Formats: sequence, C-alpha cells, structure tokens
Amino acid sequence: MRRKSFVAVFVFLLVVLGLVYLWYTTTSKANTATVLVGESLDLRRVVIQTGFYSINSTTDEDLLKKGLEQAVFDGVSKYSFETICGENDFLIFYDQQYYTIIRHFIPNDFYDGIPSPHHYHFSIDKSEDDMYVILKVVGQDPMTIRKKLMPVFMSKSLLWASPIVIESL
Repeated sequence: MRRKSFVAVFVFLLVVLGLVYLWYTTTSKANTATVLVGESLDLRRVVIQTGFYSINSTTDEDLLKKGLEQAVFDGVSKYSFETICGENDFLIFYDQQYYTIIRHFIPNDFYDGIPSPHHYHFSIDKSEDDMYVILKVVGQDPMTIRKKLMPVFMSKSLLWASPIVIESL
C-alpha cells in the first residue's frame, strides 16, 4: 500500500511539473509589432530595427552606418523581439532616405527579470512637407509618441534624429 501511495505522489508531481514546464515554454515573452503606412507610402520601404543606442553618441551618422542589432520589420516580414534591461530603442527607416529613433523606456527593476511583452503599433504617414511616425505601445508600460522622420543625409548634424543644440554659458 505504501509503495502505491509513493508511486501516485510521484506521478502526480511529474504531471504538475510537466504542466508547469509546458506553460512556461509556450507562454511568449516576446514583443510583437504592427506596421501601417499612409495611402501615399509603400510598406515595403519601411525597415524597423531594435537594439540599444547609447545616449553618449555625438551624432547619428555611425548609428545609420551600423544599424541596431535586430530587425523588427524588413518591409515584408515581422520578427518578434524581447526587451532587455528595460528599454527598446527603435531605428525606423523609410526608403533608406528618412529615419528616426524612438526609445520606449520600461521602468522594471532587475528583480522582476524580463518585463511583460508589449505590442508596438507603428504608423508612418506623410503630411504636406513632413513624414512622421506614431508609435503606440500597448502593454504594462503604455505610451504614444509622434516623431518626425529626418533625411538621412542630415545625420552628421543630428542626434536622436533631432538637431544638435550647443548652448554656451
């Protein structure tokens, strides 16, 4: 009788551990993205990369040469990606002629580990003279930001896709 109880408890523990493992491996920790463009734009010309971009850079020129570590969207396919160290930096190109950089900062403490997944809605459109992207983040740390895409040829004089301002005292 004692042996049957031991076997039953052992089988029960194996089933519980198996279910926990199955749940853990099938629960996605990856972020997802949706990319939309305005009527006059071509979705195949959009490229979005993610990675870490240092705030200590002097201009955007090197960033545009090197790019970021991972593709999120390459004009045709979308790729899932994880958040590491509480932030996602996005480098967004249109037709390799325009770009911008957006940072989604996620205030997690390192005790929580990798933050919960977010869904990123990128919407690129063109007004009369400007092209811009609206990023709407849905998830634990939501935000919406609108940012102008800048011409790539200006990257020597831009930082974070904005003019470099030097103030003298």
